[in-house]
Amino acid sequence: MTQPTGQTAQEVRPNKMYAFKIAFIAAVGGFLFGYDLNIMGGAQLYLKDYFELDENSWSFSNGFGFTVSSAMMGCVLGPIAGGWLCDKIGRKKSLMLAATLFGVSAIWTAIPKSIETFNIFRIIGGVGVGLASVASPMYIAEVAPVRLRGRMVTMNQLAIVVGSLVAIIVSYFIAEGFAPEVSWRWMFGSELVPIALFIIFLFMIPESPRWYAEKNRHREALDVLTKVDGAEAAQREMREIAGSLNLVQGRFLEVFSPGIRFAVGLGVFLALMGQLTGWSVIAFYMPTIFKLAGVAETTSAIRQAIIPNAGNLVFTFVGIALVDSLGRRPLYLACSVAMIFSTALLGILIMMGVQGWPIVLAVTMCAWPHAIGMGALAWLILSEIFPTRLRARGMMIGSFATWVTAWLASFSFPVLFSFSEKLTQSAGPTFFIFSCVCIFCFFAALKIVPETKGRSLEEISASWLKK
Repeated sequence: MTQPTGQTAQEVRPNKMYAFKIAFIAAVGGFLFGYDLNIMGGAQLYLKDYFELDENSWSFSNGFGFTVSSAMMGCVLGPIAGGWLCDKIGRKKSLMLAATLFGVSAIWTAIPKSIETFNIFRIIGGVGVGLASVASPMYIAEVAPVRLRGRMVTMNQLAIVVGSLVAIIVSYFIAEGFAPEVSWRWMFGSELVPIALFIIFLFMIPESPRWYAEKNRHREALDVLTKVDGAEAAQREMREIAGSLNLVQGRFLEVFSPGIRFAVGLGVFLALMGQLTGWSVIAFYMPTIFKLAGVAETTSAIRQAIIPNAGNLVFTFVGIALVDSLGRRPLYLACSVAMIFSTALLGILIMMGVQGWPIVLAVTMCAWPHAIGMGALAWLILSEIFPTRLRARGMMIGSFATWVTAWLASFSFPVLFSFSEKLTQSAGPTFFIFSCVCIFCFFAALKIVPETKGRSLEEISASWLKK
């Protein structure tokens, strides 16, 4: 390998700030991911009244669950396109396409005259979310130095959480300032501001060095790696990347070959557990949960949702601080145990008819295990475990599993709530389902989740091929 023109290994030193800058910009895709999905949290009750949606209906035309989860349908489609696009046009251009889809969705969900039009363009926005969910963490993992990869990839999770919090805060102020019949339109239209900034920022970052290497553009790959981690580390990493590219040909069916299929199974497990252990559905329906727990006004329900989302942000910072010191596996196991008790507590309180701040506190307690472990680590480990030639395809499968599960969970949640209330006169038992899933998650993770801390992407992927 050659040095970048006119520079020696001694002259080109690691530039941690440059690495974090490009990771931060890529993570804005995660911000839009969180903002787009969680703006529905503020708008859902207004949409329900405006379009007279039915909680017990599964219909495209009047179903409350379908409307709330319509973006998730697009999220299912996004990774299918993303796996191919990230390899064909690159990670950076895939993020640009995702931003364009976000923009189209934001405009048309702000101005629809029918619920059918609204649902169609929420699905289109969901495709952008699904595409960003593949491209953002993959790009960051492929750029990040080994010693910083955990923190840098979890920046994407931090961005998702920040996007979720900002969305609910913006929803609250819009709800306070506009009439109910138009406030939901402003909520969806507000997404255009961060979308425009994201598109501008994307012109400031390079393409992934591993994508360059895969396309035999080794000089450009070396230049990016050198700017990120210095010339000496870049030379070493380029040798590892070249070796990794020789291990597999990049054909789709190779993801089912011995060794790699274990990594695929691990990715699917992490994806499923990230959605079925409770927080994702709780966060999505938080204002509805608070209304069930006795909050009378919609604006008050939205305001109370700010507190758990703020807690989620604080806990995400804790996760970023711990992931490269304690490691992935111990955090994941500890958080799966914590989630068992927090979801059970929320269910018990709702069954007892408790209202007000105890419910807000219980919901917040469900946030921290997800923020530190179940959510953040799922995307981090998923971005680490596949060989370079198969990373886009592996993440496509993991992301597809994530969004199928998220859509099914969010689509069915109102019906489960309604069924539980009819059967037990309380929605509380619904949360015991999450507790049971968390018990399974702990014992399964104990057996299959590896430690990836301190290992290069090439070292991790090579370990599957030895199985």
